[in-house]
Amino acid sequence: MKKTSRFAASVLKAVFAPLLLAAALGFSSCSDDGNDGKDTQGQSSYPEDGKTSPLSNASITELNEAIIIANAYVAQDSTLASLKSDVEEAEKLLSSSLAKDSDAEALVAEIKKKLDDAKSSVTVTDTSFESIAGSSQSRAYKGLFEPTILKTEYDGIWLKYITPLVGTENAAQTATMLKSSISAPSYGKNVSEEQKKQGLFNCEFHPLDTVLTFSSKDGAYALSDGTKTYTYEYLGLSHMGKNDNWHALFPERFKEGESRAFDCSVYKAKESDAGEYKYVLLCPDTPEETYHIEFRYGANINDLQSALDGEYAFWLAAGIPSDADEEMIENVIKLFVEENVPPATEYAYALVNIPFEEFFKEEAQEFDAYTNPTTKAAAGNMSYGTYHTQETPSEATTRGITYPVKIAKASLSALTGKKITDDSPSFEVTTTARGKSSTIRYSGKQNLFQSGDYSYYVLDDAPAFYKELSAEGGSVSAGKIVGNATKIERLYVTITNGEAHHDFSPQITMYIDDPTNAGKVTKLTFSDEAEKAAKVTEGGTEEQPLSALKAIIATDTDGKKYGLTTLSNFFWAKSQMGFKAPKSEDETKNNYPQHPLVGKQIAKLSFITQNGLHEAENITVGTVAENVFTAHDGDEAKFIIPNLQGK
Repeated sequence: MKKTSRFAASVLKAVFAPLLLAAALGFSSCSDDGNDGKDTQGQSSYPEDGKTSPLSNASITELNEAIIIANAYVAQDSTLASLKSDVEEAEKLLSSSLAKDSDAEALVAEIKKKLDDAKSSVTVTDTSFESIAGSSQSRAYKGLFEPTILKTEYDGIWLKYITPLVGTENAAQTATMLKSSISAPSYGKNVSEEQKKQGLFNCEFHPLDTVLTFSSKDGAYALSDGTKTYTYEYLGLSHMGKNDNWHALFPERFKEGESRAFDCSVYKAKESDAGEYKYVLLCPDTPEETYHIEFRYGANINDLQSALDGEYAFWLAAGIPSDADEEMIENVIKLFVEENVPPATEYAYALVNIPFEEFFKEEAQEFDAYTNPTTKAAAGNMSYGTYHTQETPSEATTRGITYPVKIAKASLSALTGKKITDDSPSFEVTTTARGKSSTIRYSGKQNLFQSGDYSYYVLDDAPAFYKELSAEGGSVSAGKIVGNATKIERLYVTITNGEAHHDFSPQITMYIDDPTNAGKVTKLTFSDEAEKAAKVTEGGTEEQPLSALKAIIATDTDGKKYGLTTLSNFFWAKSQMGFKAPKSEDETKNNYPQHPLVGKQIAKLSFITQNGLHEAENITVGTVAENVFTAHDGDEAKFIIPNLQGK
């Protein structure tokens, strides 16, 4: 079955209305399954006028299980109209105050007969349990909210993502409201009328400190609460909430007879003493996709299928892996905020000159930047993607990185740099290298190359990669890069002594497999992403490719990240990376402080380019001769930065 899953669509239509989530309720404050949530026509599965069902508990259970099994087949094959009709009859029977056990028995028998016929042509499978158990086939979960993201230590992260949406003045109040929407004190038959009207859900494990371990191996499913382990088999599909009376509680949101249904995979314990773990309903969430899971468990399958009534009313458990790291915790808070808080402003995308300190703040613990005046900083084939302000090339000093951002339209005017447009005057830069002069003309958005901090150029379309930028009260803050990285399958590295007049040594050259020549390698260039400027010649102009690499993030085997920049750490015109030479006793050589990566093993390189983000983790050191790479033996093939002097 298709799995589409997001956090709640319960949004603050009026950002500070006391009726938090009732205005646009999407089942609960814990869960909205995107395309799986449907408005449907239905009636409460509870007898009208609050009467007790005349059916026995056994009949109620058999009807619910038959409905759940049949739902899975109908979802798989829409031509099973007769079976679908029987499901609807079973739902009506559950809500009827005139129902008889004999009617239930006959209808269950009819559904089972049609299911036997359907099994010859329809195969029903489900991978929810397996996905939650994860690649290790066993994964433990703790409560997502109070035990984890509602802790005060994460208040700053909540505000970090709420503030750009509603503004500083309203951020704290919005955070309080949002948190309260999923931390109601009660559920089930203890829910107060006020809680119901506000649509507030309890989303905790019970007891609160419960840790549940999901296991899946060779089609066998198990759930453990730390004291007992139960085994499960897949039962079918629940349209949870379908037969609740949504209109009665939320008349402004739902018309009479209209309801909301959410698909959950249902698993049943094989053990007769499973108690409240007899049935487990799994929503389509996984840590890999949404950084959390959502589910229900209980002994009463009739009440478990109701969102608003019965023993489990206004309750949906949300969990996070017990070993979740800080990145996953931040990601789940970010997702929860983005799915539940509507932007109070319109957004724009722009290229912005971001100072090194701010650019690397969320990307690396340390960074290295060349800040001495040099003509190379004004040379587009070496340094485009950074920016400087000096018009005289020999005085040029790199200040930061030009990168796409998402920013509130109203905040563009708060950026302290100048606005660049396609009509901005072009400028020319003449540089001399090895006795040869070259003049390059930069136009339009390329004016950012010679502009100050927070100068910007508004983009027409949303880029594939960007940083979220907030600008308020003279303060500018940039988040982490947003976008899915492209994987470099294999990165080959050669290491030699750099030249003495260069600012770094060792000299590290990078190669990838040549896509057009099997068994050969070619230098890593990102040339397909390179922007073009105009090279001025005696006969006119010709295209001049500019540097496509903006920065590199090097991650060592301890997990520490280092920001690397042009001139200081790489000369990308030669596909070379390197580091400032360690201090030498030889006074004829440049004396630089040793880079902290010297002696460290590199586990990953992330290349931040003109149009993307490329990551390499499979890195091998060796030699290249006639475009053939030969790996070093043993530990020498590991990418460890050596302490080499220049030639």
